[in-house]
Amino acid sequence: MRHFWCRVNWLNGEGGSGTPLRRFLKGAQFKITHDVKRTPSGGGAAVTKTLEYKLPRNLRDIYRRAFYERNYNFGTAAKVAKGDIIVYKLADDEWNRSLDKPNSFEAYDAIAVLRMNVSVSFKPAVYADEDDRVAGDTGFVASTWNWSQRRTWLRSLQTAMRTTYFGKFRLQGASGLYKNTLVIIIPHFKITSPRAVPGQSGSLWVKGSTHFKINVSKGNSNFAATSTGTITMTVGDGCNVNKIVRRFFGLGTAVNTALTKTDLPQLEAWATANLSGGTFDLKDVP
Repeated sequence: MRHFWCRVNWLNGEGGSGTPLRRFLKGAQFKITHDVKRTPSGGGAAVTKTLEYKLPRNLRDIYRRAFYERNYNFGTAAKVAKGDIIVYKLADDEWNRSLDKPNSFEAYDAIAVLRMNVSVSFKPAVYADEDDRVAGDTGFVASTWNWSQRRTWLRSLQTAMRTTYFGKFRLQGASGLYKNTLVIIIPHFKITSPRAVPGQSGSLWVKGSTHFKINVSKGNSNFAATSTGTITMTVGDGCNVNKIVRRFFGLGTAVNTALTKTDLPQLEAWATANLSGGTFDLKDVP
């Protein structure tokens, strides 16, 4: 159905006042309908439901975001990770009803993307803190990263986050256009190289950046620094992904378990304040 929405939107737009086709269309508003038959997952006779692809005028272009909150603070400490919250409205078609339970008629009204801004530096050596690096430091393995190794590490983090957090949570409101919203958590990478900052000898990062900063140490395997109240993290090349993700949200790295719905109260608060529909709760996707 979504492959034809643009044509219907065009017709609806041309039916408005002051358009060449106004006299022909006389203000008519169109929608796409489609009958879908599915067998309930618990068994029983097949059920047929008519889907209606119809959206309000200001939300008809589903490729444009409905909401965009930039550099939102996801943590509770003074210095925590920041990311973007991007919400896209969905219309009623086969795809949004297959996201959750393919054999049911449950549908998502929107998708909320949590895009975590991540600045990554690949280090050839192990330092407690990159800002402490000075000429003549010893005790590290002088092994550098090549392009393929950097790409592999970035892809592994991206893939692991997608596997774990695509379809893990949903926001549920009491009513409205965003009552049932799927939540997706993804990284947004910025790759950096060591560079000098005036007045800060040997510093890697430009202070005041809104990106979460990760120093990846080659050959240090599962190491993960546990500093709190800061947006800089030093990890080994084999660090558990869940530890990294937990630090995005100011939760520390004491455990390596995946996020749960109780770990993101800030997202519930944002949705309640910005998405019409009353109080929103973060739920597990069954």
